[in-house]
Amino acid sequence: MAVFLLGPSKWAQGYTPPTLPAWLNEHLPSGKPVGGHPSPLAIRRALATLLGFDGLKVVVMEAHDDVPGEPKAAKFARLARDERVTRFVLYWPFGANRSGLDVEIGFLIERLRRKEILGEDIRILIEDDGSKRRAGGREPGEDGAITFVSYEEGHRTGYYGDLVLYGTILPTWADYGELLELLENIASD
Repeated sequence: MAVFLLGPSKWAQGYTPPTLPAWLNEHLPSGKPVGGHPSPLAIRRALATLLGFDGLKVVVMEAHDDVPGEPKAAKFARLARDERVTRFVLYWPFGANRSGLDVEIGFLIERLRRKEILGEDIRILIEDDGSKRRAGGREPGEDGAITFVSYEEGHRTGYYGDLVLYGTILPTWADYGELLELLENIASD
């Protein structure tokens, strides 16, 4: 069993993320951070490394080599199949640029539509520190149905609402310790 850890690759223009805890910094991939801060992609890779120490299998698409001529959507499908992915996690830190996730979310929605996976096989881990960094959440709509709401201006998030309609679970995390614990629970479930 493996977890596919999806998420943004970079921070939104002009956003300065908070300092990472030392235990996470130690496992970042080598290379110079852009703008002095590790990217969300580097953070995903570090989280996957930490979970791997516990014997948990976490797939980060960008950590796998491309096959010449293979479209990104095909790479995503191949990794999900070959790595025997049973859970999909969308890491959503406040202040990240998520526009590149549309293909992956579209793939998940298509698998949901075909009933190849269930909504409960997908988690959107949303940063919510209880004050300033609150990325999104679930709220009742005008008709009383639960809908997805982004609390960040200018981010494309329409497909996230579709995932919620299929029963995707939206836990929140306030710090990277909580995020790691959520990922451990999902990967070991």
